[in-house]
Amino acid sequence: MSAPYDGVPYCVDEHSCFVRSGSDRQLRRSVQHRQGMIDRYHLRIKALYDYCAGLGKGDIRVMAGGGAQLQAFLGCSEGYLAILGLSLEDEREPCEICLLQPQFERNEPLFRNFSTLVFGSPRFLDGPCRDEPVFAWRLIR
Repeated sequence: MSAPYDGVPYCVDEHSCFVRSGSDRQLRRSVQHRQGMIDRYHLRIKALYDYCAGLGKGDIRVMAGGGAQLQAFLGCSEGYLAILGLSLEDEREPCEICLLQPQFERNEPLFRNFSTLVFGSPRFLDGPCRDEPVFAWRLIR
């Protein structure tokens, strides 16, 4: 389900929510995540969306996701380009630094011009993804 806001196609994967659980609880949470993303991070997400739209990858979408953390999954017909990790869902103020993780090695060069590249820092990553590149993206409000 796509629910655009200010020119950004924010999406919620309602099909997976129902298939996995059989209830609308997860769908309602995803809609709340979408609203939290808009309320706290829309200008940042829009800037990243506009950047991705200029990459020549076709139509770009922003899917609301995450568990306790708000996450923006930026994708196109080829799959996800990157995931933008935002604040925890119950935090009221936006984080100053958001983590942008390119998805798949082929997409890493697309984001090389973002501020700080951190490889496998335990401060930001834990588990099997520790050697994947993550960009600590300081954004201007």
